[in-house]
Amino acid sequence: MPLTLQSGFWTGASGGGSSDDMIFISKLTVETGSSSAEFTSGIDSTYRIYKIFGSAYRDATTATGLAYQVSTDGGTSYGVTTSTTLFHSYNYYNDAGNDLTNVGVESYVATTNFMRFAPTGWGGFEMTILDPANTSVDRKTIQVVAYGDGDHDDYVNQKYSTGTVATSSAIDAIKFQPSSGNFEAVICLYGLKDS
Repeated sequence: MPLTLQSGFWTGASGGGSSDDMIFISKLTVETGSSSAEFTSGIDSTYRIYKIFGSAYRDATTATGLAYQVSTDGGTSYGVTTSTTLFHSYNYYNDAGNDLTNVGVESYVATTNFMRFAPTGWGGFEMTILDPANTSVDRKTIQVVAYGDGDHDDYVNQKYSTGTVATSSAIDAIKFQPSSGNFEAVICLYGLKDS
């Protein structure tokens, strides 16, 4: 199913087809028990805005949520200095509590760690990479909205993350992995036409 823009929201995120607005680039089908997955091609100067959609995400019970890191050398190495802020909203099914908070332990300043952005459990995410090939700036922006059933069916939650990647080099690869354990997912990369 191709992506279509309806009232400001992209639908059909994991279809693997292009539309007039979004150009499909590639798809990762991450099998159960995988420790990481990466796009090492397709992110370049063709588009100024790239979208990545993750669906059917599920991690192992020992995992601690999905994280990302970028590369400027085609995936040969990762660990570009990044700062992020992450907000977490949740509501327990048994009405035991709910909250919206800045997650300090998952918000980072100038670190080369993998940036955790997705809840533990199952769900999906939408990521926006802004102008990754622009070498005239020394910062790149990555925004993520992730959702899911936290801790394997205890509560429903969303996480919102904005990251600033401190590099004037072009970002040309991105890697996903849980902070620990394994995961499975379908992850699709698109370019935003005329961006």
